[in-house]
Amino acid sequence: MKRFFQVTLNDAVVLSYQAGSSHNHLCLDYIPGTTLLGALAAQFYSQQPNNDQAALAMDLFHNGSVRFGPCYPVASSLLSLPMPASWYGIKGQPVISQKDDHAELCTQHVSNQASADFRRDELVQYQQCRDGFVSPDGALAQVKQLWFTKTAIDETTGKAKNSQLFNYAALEAGQVFIGWIDCSDDHWQQLAPMLQGQHRIGRSKGSEFGRINITLLPDATEPAPECAGRQLTLWCVSDLQVLDAQGQPSYTPKLNDLLPEADLPAVSLQPELSFVRTRQQSLFNQKRAGADSEQLFIQKGSVLVYRLEQPLSAHQLQQLSQGVGINQQQGLGWVRVNPGWATQSTLTGALDTLRIAPLAATNAQADKAPETALIRWLQAKAGSHAVAEQNNEQALQLVRELVQGYLIARRYSGILHAQSYGPNRTQWQRVATLLKEQDPNWRDTTFGTGSGSKGHHIAKAENDAYGWGISWDNGERFISYASYCQALFASKDDAAILRALELLGRYDVSNYAALKKACEAFNIMTEVAHD
Repeated sequence: MKRFFQVTLNDAVVLSYQAGSSHNHLCLDYIPGTTLLGALAAQFYSQQPNNDQAALAMDLFHNGSVRFGPCYPVASSLLSLPMPASWYGIKGQPVISQKDDHAELCTQHVSNQASADFRRDELVQYQQCRDGFVSPDGALAQVKQLWFTKTAIDETTGKAKNSQLFNYAALEAGQVFIGWIDCSDDHWQQLAPMLQGQHRIGRSKGSEFGRINITLLPDATEPAPECAGRQLTLWCVSDLQVLDAQGQPSYTPKLNDLLPEADLPAVSLQPELSFVRTRQQSLFNQKRAGADSEQLFIQKGSVLVYRLEQPLSAHQLQQLSQGVGINQQQGLGWVRVNPGWATQSTLTGALDTLRIAPLAATNAQADKAPETALIRWLQAKAGSHAVAEQNNEQALQLVRELVQGYLIARRYSGILHAQSYGPNRTQWQRVATLLKEQDPNWRDTTFGTGSGSKGHHIAKAENDAYGWGISWDNGERFISYASYCQALFASKDDAAILRALELLGRYDVSNYAALKKACEAFNIMTEVAHD
């Protein structure tokens, strides 16, 4: 039975993608099961100095009786799982929409090419939804990472060593992940007390990194898989390591290779419906002071599809959902059998039935210490900082949308790169000046929404064909850039709009060269930005 728990990052956590990196240590966007396995094993052995508990240690950490699953981020208050590799959007159409506090997948624009009903349009260019994590409701997890620069210290001089500068990418503190441990009730009684509380994981955990806090979640049962007829779809929500009948690693396993001890038919993978991504890894063996043999993995997010002669039984489906392949004690082999989207050519409704939520924040008003003037001042500063952070996130998203308007208009009208197109920096500064002066009627002055402002406003589309009047067809109607901005500003705070205009004012985006620099600065990846 899987027991789920919540991991809260108290510090930034460094989980290097490759342990052998010599300069830039890229960070994983999740917490692998081996990380928690090692943390609990180290704690267990430090508390058991003799060999009296050798048999128990073997069961808990070595022979596969206990499986330590990966910890994935939370999106919109639900556990999110790796993005399926069979999901594709159409290039040029928005696949992600930004909500107030999170991003969501535009499911109506996403096709599932693992479905037998999907028919590929040869005139359409598809783009794979490769990375990230998605919740059962379509919310996307935003895993925040930071970069740190470190240097080694010479013990003899106390100074930085020459040529010993390196960078760490780390998971930002404050984020919440959810993981699981699959074990018997007896083993859980041993592990639960060790699991709860504070631990240190990852690199540099002896200094400023690595503190996490683990809280057990209420018991939850993973929903039983449903029979989908003669098509079997396996969504790999963790990496898989599979051996074929000859004991060799396989990227295209037959059905009976996944569970050799089970009574499963020898059915081959359907290559036209399957989407397999792979990776290789060589683990360092401290005992031999060298790397082990290279291991081959089917990467998380892969989709394996099999065409059966007859449907599998409920018991066989349940066996698959418990885990497939080898090294399952490290969190490998977790699959979702016949997920709800498996037979859909276009995504609709709930994407999955596994719905695990973190614990809600508790109100500790009764237990907090008496307030002082200093505490009240600190609380006020923290509140203002949180508001500033929220406004900054809104401003960055608004800048991206404003720049996208320039790109769409240029592409729609076929404007040459040498030609200026759209409102220039001076026109934007006029709007920013009204906001800085805290003019309560700045929207009327900008867009002419008031009764007496017609013909005297700043964003005049009718007499500024190459400025505010640039236009395009948005699929529903013909709109100008002025009306596009008015709709964007309608739901935004004045502080966020002013911050967005300050960021946008660094570039004269009516000029193509500056527009291209703005796309690079704000991570806007489009065809137009790279012409």
